[in-house]
Amino acid sequence: MPARIPIARSHRAASAAAAAVLLGAALLGGADVANAEGGDGRPSPFSTPPPGGLTIGIAGASSLEALVAAQPFEVASVATFDVRSQRLLLHVVDGPADANTLAPGALDPGAVVLIRRAGVLVREEAAPTVAGSSTGPGVAVAFTAPPPGGITAGAAQVSDLDALIEAQTFRVRSVSTWDVSNQRWLTYVPGAPAALNTLTDEHLSPGLPVFLRRAGRTAPSGAGADLVEGERKEERVTYYYCARGTLVSGWGDGGGFCGHMRNGEVVHSGAAACAFRLLGTRFRIEGDPTGRVYTCKDTGSGVHGGHRDIWFNSSDEGVRWAAQIGPRATVITLH
Repeated sequence: MPARIPIARSHRAASAAAAAVLLGAALLGGADVANAEGGDGRPSPFSTPPPGGLTIGIAGASSLEALVAAQPFEVASVATFDVRSQRLLLHVVDGPADANTLAPGALDPGAVVLIRRAGVLVREEAAPTVAGSSTGPGVAVAFTAPPPGGITAGAAQVSDLDALIEAQTFRVRSVSTWDVSNQRWLTYVPGAPAALNTLTDEHLSPGLPVFLRRAGRTAPSGAGADLVEGERKEERVTYYYCARGTLVSGWGDGGGFCGHMRNGEVVHSGAAACAFRLLGTRFRIEGDPTGRVYTCKDTGSGVHGGHRDIWFNSSDEGVRWAAQIGPRATVITLH
């Protein structure tokens, strides 16, 4: 994901979580995908998203140029998730070479990739999600195991969520995929009430790209150990959000951060994206009109050092908050 802008996040993969998770999150050396289609170096066109929207699929080639050329729409960026380093890698078409983290020849043909179409995304009323087209029962395969709390990606190969989960060598916290038609994440959490799960067996089909989050914590031992409780330090502060509001000045890259954060929780008020080493750290912001205590629960490739990126449900909430706080503020560590 690229660096964030002072008012709202710039385009990122999803963190998701995104996502972005989402998923925000994209993806070098890519996720290892067993029995992936299109590994012969001939990439196929993905489903066409709306202008400014995302689509998802299997790379099918190691050439970014070939993948971009195969699409029936103008491509703004290509992203893939590196399971080994647990970070999203991004290539912005016509962007500065030193700003791209996904090298032109470094794409794994079997990797799950997210492609953003050029243009500005205009969100409309959601249409019914189209169920996956089943081509047979398939055989569930084990994905590359991520670290505890981490993410891996691959092609489902089956239309049965339970079978997919049981085939893994680690305990699965959640299964997610990207709904291109409605530009949103669909997620299944084992054991959660059916009414809360947006991803079902009906959506799953062999070959569908999916992301699995492993149960456990991602924070390394000693995370934030160099912080002192009560410490006051001026830091950069920004915001990111789920739903686009009516104030155009607050839109940034369009939001859409409505899914799971780096720690596996669904985004909520009081959550913040911080440097990885600060996961779990609690803090206040001097002059904050909400008076909230925040906790670092998410990360982003544009968040480094003491930078704090605060989550809001809508861009209107975020831009009004940012107008009162300013681009920098005093952060008070609570631990």
